[in-house]
Amino acid sequence: MRKVELNMTEELKYNVIKKLVENNGNKDRKPVNVIDESTVQEIITLYDNKYHDANFTHLAELLEEQENIKVSKSFLRERFLKEGIVSPMATRKLKKRVKQQLEIKKKQANSKKEQEYIQKQIVNLVRYLL
Repeated sequence: MRKVELNMTEELKYNVIKKLVENNGNKDRKPVNVIDESTVQEIITLYDNKYHDANFTHLAELLEEQENIKVSKSFLRERFLKEGIVSPMATRKLKKRVKQQLEIKKKQANSKKEQEYIQKQIVNLVRYLL
């Protein structure tokens, strides 16, 4: 192999390498393990209607066994907290924090329908809080 001597500054070398590294084949592609939004909505609907008493670990097991949907308990926890839904096993501290976040969301809501939906979530949360 021939030895090549480059007369570049360190900054120029860095920029050339940076361009080579940034230009990979996975740019603008979704990761393979992403769960689509329709499946997430289906899981939330199932939790509201059928599995409302299950904690997230048990829910993950039930979804895999009965509904053939494989998701992790950490995914469920993350998505449900984003929706303002907490596990029946959640601590009082977490429930209070989620309630405060929902109150803020309610104040920022644009439509009456949105406010009513958030109020319904708060009522469900308070039921678990007591």
